[in-house]
Amino acid sequence: MDIPLPFALDVTVQEVTPERVVLLTSDRQRLNWPADQFPADLTPGTKLQIAVATDAFIEQEREKIAKTLLNQILGAGEEKSSDSASTSSKKSGTRKL
Repeated sequence: MDIPLPFALDVTVQEVTPERVVLLTSDRQRLNWPADQFPADLTPGTKLQIAVATDAFIEQEREKIAKTLLNQILGAGEEKSSDSASTSSKKSGTRKL
């Protein structure tokens, strides 16, 4: 499930050293970032997004994801119970209305 990033900056990895990663923005600004905050296999040319989000925004998105997952789980449970009711109705010769 993707979380929308309303305040994101597209960057390209320009340089990777053991100490830092140099990121290049679309308007050619260079950002130096500690290398230990990136995956070890990061290579120059990799496209990334840097996102800025408030705690409130992140919490809202987490709640939306949790509700969606719960609805999917509960919905799957309802399908199973209606399938089993249908199967038991067939065995007993009755129909569920």
